[in-house]
Amino acid sequence: MSVSQSQAESAKASPRRTVRILAPRPWVRTARLTLLIIAAVGLCMYLVVRVASDEPDSEVYHRTLPETTLDWRCDSGHTFRATGQAEPRTCSRCGQPAYPVATFECPRHGPLTVSARYEVGADGITRLSQVRIGSQDWTAAEGGLVCPRCNAPLRRKLRDLFEGMGKPKRPDGR
Repeated sequence: MSVSQSQAESAKASPRRTVRILAPRPWVRTARLTLLIIAAVGLCMYLVVRVASDEPDSEVYHRTLPETTLDWRCDSGHTFRATGQAEPRTCSRCGQPAYPVATFECPRHGPLTVSARYEVGADGITRLSQVRIGSQDWTAAEGGLVCPRCNAPLRRKLRDLFEGMGKPKRPDGR
């Protein structure tokens, strides 16, 4: 077999493929690195300005007591909702003084009702002055609230907005 015959046979056995050799494009790599460096410098500048600024992002608005609607309870157990005030309100049913109440939870003993008394300071700002857990005596409102049985810290139980709405009806009316 001659050399030309073996080349012809190999050409028939596998089709020829063309291979393109591309010229190197260094400008693409340079452009990518430039964009990456610009993005990194921009991010660093943003972080430096953000950390170095002493001003808060937004002003925090604190509602005053008269701008807040609170739950109130008298010593007879009547409850109602009304706007906040420093002085106790008079219960419309029995005439006894009513105080703002909130529900706190003990991890071991469950929910506890906490009543509050407020006083207006010399500077005109209303501050919490005394608290009463359940039907116990009034105590000074200093530090955090603790469970009267186990001294565990109490946490505020948030109000369930959907409480009392009942179960939603299914599309078939049941």
